[in-house]
Amino acid sequence: MRRELDGATSVVASEPSLVGAGPSFAPVEPVTDFYHGIEVIDPYRWLEDGDMSQTRQWLAEQDRLWRAYLDGTPWRDRIGKRITELLSVETCEIPKIAGQRQFFRKRAANQEQPCIYMREGDTGEDVLLIDPTARDKFMAVNIVAISKGGKLLAYEVKHGGEHSCCIEILDVDRREILPDKLQRGHRRVFFFASDAKSFFYIHEFLDSPPPLEHALFEHTLGTDPVTDRKVYSAGSEPRVRLIVSSPDGQMGYATVQSWDENATHYLTDIYTLQLRGEPHVKPLLKGIEGRFRMRLVDGRFFAVTDIGAPNSRIVEITWNDAGEPAWREIIPESDARMQKAIFSGGQIFVTYTRKLSTQIHIFDVAGKKIGKVRIPKSCSAHISPVGRDSNDLFLHIESFRHPPAIFRYRPSTDEHTLWQRRPVPFDGAQLTTDHAWCSSKDGTKVHMFLVEKKEALRSGSRPRSPLPVILTAYGGFGRAMLPKFGIFTSYMMERGCVFALANIRGGGEFGIEWHEAGRRRNRQNSFDDFIAVAEWLIANGYTTSEKLCIFGGCNSGIVVGAALTQRPELFRVAMLMAPLLDMLRYHLFDGREHWGVEYGLSEDPDDFAALMRYSPYHHVQDGVAYPAVFLISGDNDMKVHPMHPRKMTARLQAATSSGRPILLDYSAERGHSANLPLSFRIDALTNRIAFVCKELGVEV
Repeated sequence: MRRELDGATSVVASEPSLVGAGPSFAPVEPVTDFYHGIEVIDPYRWLEDGDMSQTRQWLAEQDRLWRAYLDGTPWRDRIGKRITELLSVETCEIPKIAGQRQFFRKRAANQEQPCIYMREGDTGEDVLLIDPTARDKFMAVNIVAISKGGKLLAYEVKHGGEHSCCIEILDVDRREILPDKLQRGHRRVFFFASDAKSFFYIHEFLDSPPPLEHALFEHTLGTDPVTDRKVYSAGSEPRVRLIVSSPDGQMGYATVQSWDENATHYLTDIYTLQLRGEPHVKPLLKGIEGRFRMRLVDGRFFAVTDIGAPNSRIVEITWNDAGEPAWREIIPESDARMQKAIFSGGQIFVTYTRKLSTQIHIFDVAGKKIGKVRIPKSCSAHISPVGRDSNDLFLHIESFRHPPAIFRYRPSTDEHTLWQRRPVPFDGAQLTTDHAWCSSKDGTKVHMFLVEKKEALRSGSRPRSPLPVILTAYGGFGRAMLPKFGIFTSYMMERGCVFALANIRGGGEFGIEWHEAGRRRNRQNSFDDFIAVAEWLIANGYTTSEKLCIFGGCNSGIVVGAALTQRPELFRVAMLMAPLLDMLRYHLFDGREHWGVEYGLSEDPDDFAALMRYSPYHHVQDGVAYPAVFLISGDNDMKVHPMHPRKMTARLQAATSSGRPILLDYSAERGHSANLPLSFRIDALTNRIAFVCKELGVEV
């Protein structure tokens, strides 16, 4: 609970009252911290240690609780059958092309994992190169790099949902895996040399003792890794990030970003690197503030930057004989945020989010606008280059109603050729998408997408009677939430639910100001927006609090966690996948300190005050009637540490007075990456849907 004492705050945890149903409560072993003179007591600090026997026993108890709940869930088999139909279809990803060879991941309809295939030209047959399930159904592979001409393929190998990987290399012609490999670690940079006799890498090996050196190495194929050549080092300061890019494997540029201890001030340095022969490092730019992404194109240096342009612009940088840089604006800032820029075939393809849709504008390298890429209405899209040997691009398009499709796009003729469409057996024609706006707590207008069956509408405006609604939002990192296809949402809409997607502050839908209004010490605005959308849905007859489910993962999990602790009476169900919930300690795990620029850090007194006002874990109150809550995580999550859902589950189970279930679905294999086998994914999604349908009373 939270008390005000003479202007100071003391946050304390009482012994859990016996108000929950089912679980035996986790032992309270309080640990006291002091933040800027304020006492904060953490009752479940011990659950941060996932290897401790006490934690494993508690997790086993949570698994028994979840299994017992499933045993009492009707029509689970019926749900599983439909989810199997929706997920067991062929999937194919955007290919990477080298010479005449196309490399891509594809999963056959009933295959457990995507495999890596190669196609010679546009009409060749798909040739299987790597099948990860030959080792283990929990193994997953993904393409990392292809040498010039497509003779060598580098790919990462992961187990379960882990974030780390090892990297292997395939001799494509001989179908032979080379002995040269990078052992398990976090891949930062990998590319082949121009002659394909070596490769360059930045790889944080898991078995490396701290401090980790931020360094680029070169490995010559067929040699001992201990002889790998260090090309460039940015030192071992923890608050530094090194990225190296090279368009040709001969020359490269290094971007060194550093930040202060409170993640409030960022600086970027840029260097050119001579990759072949004797290393030569030349500083280009020093101490650049703000967002800055370099591009080396045909010997010219371009950059996407927000310096002097909050929504970003593109500049070209040249140097005089004295080495002094001069910036020339190529594409100026617009009223929409610049999300992405691709340089291809003497043109620049710039992606904007404008009017809640994707727009891709085409410019020449002088900055003259010469056209737009045609994108269907009410769809989201992203564009990728085909490869260094082609000026074509790949266009990925999807919507709430239509599964993903990949088109090969030829700018010279504006021609779109279908490359692959995911054959999901779903009738999107039965749905309609509407737009609505509501007022947030401070009067700010907040947009939402509303997607539902046409037959549910009355006079084309709102449901005939209150319906179950599934509501989500993201509201972080300037990410724009636009129409995308989802199996969970599609199934629930088939069953008569309304899907609501709220574009809350903190996202990138309406430019940099929208992001800043929900960032760091302004995070509460995001939660106020989300709550306002829920209130609007109830007030306007779309649903009732007894029929409203909120869901989200990662950053979206904070939104759901804050909403269910600040306004528990508004919601019947909350589902949180890999959520951030202890906002005082999130940065102490898995190197998440750099997220401080988005959330703030509890070491900073002003950040602490803001974090303490909403941190979901710290705002669970004894005796409150919380909604049914379903938390999802696993041991392999190295991005959002599983201590968050473990501690939150224990706290909610001890505190709630509603008698509604507080359950944790936890797996040793599950992580933050979507690398789990098909059968696991079908089972997991079936369980989630069974929980939501049972708690909302949705007929199946």
